[in-house]
Amino acid sequence: MRDELFTANVRYKLPGENESNLLDFPVTADSVKDTGEATIDFYFAASVAGFGMILRDSPYRGTVSFSSVISMAQESLGADEYGLRYNFVEMVRKAEKIK
Repeated sequence: MRDELFTANVRYKLPGENESNLLDFPVTADSVKDTGEATIDFYFAASVAGFGMILRDSPYRGTVSFSSVISMAQESLGADEYGLRYNFVEMVRKAEKIK
């Protein structure tokens, strides 16, 4: 059992495929880091998740807002070789104006 806190299950489909693939990621107590130790990839993923919660008007979104999503995404741009993270920030800004 390894002090497992939870398991994150992710399903994805490759382009052109009909069947999804499942990935399981068990999270143990010793693998959890302080938020100060989180990677920029984690912060960017959190901003994307927050944006999804805003769009779906999720009851679990807490205090997440367009401005907090934008701020978190900007702080986690990193080496954005193809500009995809920057494009995400611009998309969130446009969505904020629409909503």
